[in-house]
Order: sequence, then structure tokens, then C-alpha cells
Amino acid sequence: MHAASLSPAYTIEEVVNNFQVLLEHMDFEQELTLAGVGQARFLLRRKLKNEWQILMIALWRLTLERSFPHDGQIIFDTFLERHTAGLGANRAKNFMERVKTYVESLQSHGDTDFMPAGERLLSLIKPAASAAPALQLRVALHIRSLYTLIFDRLI
Repeated sequence: MHAASLSPAYTIEEVVNNFQVLLEHMDFEQELTLAGVGQARFLLRRKLKNEWQILMIALWRLTLERSFPHDGQIIFDTFLERHTAGLGANRAKNFMERVKTYVESLQSHGDTDFMPAGERLLSLIKPAASAAPALQLRVALHIRSLYTLIFDRLI
């Protein structure tokens, strides 16, 4: 583990632990309801919950970049090490690739446009063409609210 300190007030471990607690307390029911995924769609619900969790991790990376420009990558790597430790090699690789996809998308748009991330999530649902634009906007706005939540509880 990394022993470096961010500042006299916060260590890398404290920042990682704080996000881990936030992530563990998210149930993503509101997100599934927003996307119109009912209780009977078990497999899709599980897949979407995992996808929302991965998006939350990528959003956290964006907040780290903004709040800890010099230590953000170290903090993120520490979290990923811990989070993937119990996964098998294939699951860890798949997880890391999915996180990387969202991180790259968010880095290219910053905190100004969450539409691409929302589109990626909605591609798993395949909403009706007539409902897609409104749903994409609602999901993008919700992603912005999650980003704000993460930013507010960063430390």
C-alpha cells in the first residue's frame, strides 16, 4: 500500500476508505427506476447495478483529478488494487477495461457533459427510439448529481 500523504489532514487511505464506504452504501434502485428497469428483469438489473457502480468509480476518478491533481492517480490506483484483489484474473481484467472506458469518456468531456456516459449506460437497455432522447437527458442529469454527491463527500 502507498504510505504517501496528501496533506497534513488526509491520507490516501482515508480518501480511499471514504469512497469505499460511499460506494458500498449505494443500492442504485433510484437509477434503475430512472432507466425504467422493473423488478422482473433480474439479469438486466444486476448488469446495470454493476455498470452504475463502475460509472461511480470513474466519476470518483474525475473528482480526484480535480481535487488532488498530484495524488489523484495514486489514490485511484490504491482503490483499484484493493477493489480487484478478490476478483479472479479474468473478472479483474474485464472490470478494469470497463472502468477505463468510462474514465476515458469522462476525461475527454470533463464535468461539463455527461451525455456520453449516459448513452453508454442506456445502450445496455436499448430504450425505444421515441423515448431515448428524454431518457438520455434525465440520465445525464442524474449522473451530474452523482458527480456532485461524490465531490461533496470526497473527504
